[in-house]
Amino acid sequence: LGMPDATAGCTGSAIDARAVFGAAARTATAPAAAVAKTTPRVWASLGFSPAGSCEANLAEAATAACGFCGKGGQLLRACDGCEAGAGFFHLECLAAYAATVAARDGARSERFKPWFACRACGDDFCGVGRLAVAREAWRVYNGLHPADLHRVFAMNNLGDALGAMGLHRECLPVREDELAVGRVHFPNHTPQIEANLARCHTQLGNYAEALRLRRSVVAALQKREGPLSRMSLEAARCLANALGDAGEAEEQRAVLRQLWPRLRRALDDAHATTL
Repeated sequence: LGMPDATAGCTGSAIDARAVFGAAARTATAPAAAVAKTTPRVWASLGFSPAGSCEANLAEAATAACGFCGKGGQLLRACDGCEAGAGFFHLECLAAYAATVAARDGARSERFKPWFACRACGDDFCGVGRLAVAREAWRVYNGLHPADLHRVFAMNNLGDALGAMGLHRECLPVREDELAVGRVHFPNHTPQIEANLARCHTQLGNYAEALRLRRSVVAALQKREGPLSRMSLEAARCLANALGDAGEAEEQRAVLRQLWPRLRRALDDAHATTL
C-alpha cells in the first residue's frame, strides 16, 4: 500500500511551514486548493522554494521548458537532483503522465513513482513542490472507492507531504481518515497508520492521544509479530518516548527496563539503538 512502516521513527518533521501557506492551507476536503498558486513567483514572494534559492528558480523557470510538453509558462520543480534548467514541469502535464502510468499493470512502487519522484533525475520530490504534486494526486483520486489502491496511495502521500512541511494541523484529518479506511479495508496495516497518526498528535502537543495510539500499536505488533521482532521493539521504544512526553516517567522507566534486554538480544551491544 506504500504506507510508511511503523518503524519509521517516533516523530515527524520539526519544520513549521504554516507561515509559508498561512490562510491558503486547506483541509483534506479541498486538497488542490493551493496548487494553482504554488508557482515559482509565489514561492519567491514567500521566501521559499522547493529546490535551491528562490532567485535561481525564478531565473531558470523564466527560460525553462516543461519536461513533458516542451512549453514554457508557470513551471514547477520539485526535486534537488536536476541540473540548472532541468526538472521543470507543468503540474497538469505531470498529473496526466503520472495518472497514465499509475493505471498500468505492474508493481505498485513503479506505477505510483511518477507521483513522488522526478522522471528526469529520479530524486524524490521535496518541499513545496512535493506538496503541490501530492495535493494534485489527491484531487485526481479522491473520488474513487475508499479501498481503491490509487486513492489509498494518494491519501498516504498527501499525509506524508503535509507532515514533511510541518502542516500537522492540516495533516491530522488526513491521517484520521486514513485510519478509518484502514480499519475497515486494510486491518493488517492499522498499526502503521496508527503510528503515523500518533506522530501527528505528538507534533501538535496532543500527548495523551499520541500515547493511547502508541499503546495500541505496541499491543497489535507484539501479538502479530512477537515481542522480539524489530517492528515491536521500535514500537516499544516509541511508546517509551510517548510516555515521557505525557509525563508518565515511572511507567516510561518500567518500559525501558523491559525493553533494554530485548534490544540487546534482537540487535547487539554495538548497535546504535542499544548504545
